[in-house]
Amino acid sequence: MTLEPNKLSIAHDDLTFIKTLYFTSIKDLLEMDNARLRNFINKTALVCNWLEGIQKLSVALEKQGR
Repeated sequence: MTLEPNKLSIAHDDLTFIKTLYFTSIKDLLEMDNARLRNFINKTALVCNWLEGIQKLSVALEKQGR
């Protein structure tokens, strides 16, 4: 994965991944093999950890008055 500093946040690959996963039907998810589902779980966990880090940074900056 390469960094693209000029890329809009709404065009980020992680957002596209989440939108794709959200709109995938349960039927299609049930038909996926175990490895692909595990990959989705792992990628979702990484996005969750990233968001938790952003939230912690936001709280820390708020405490500093920024």
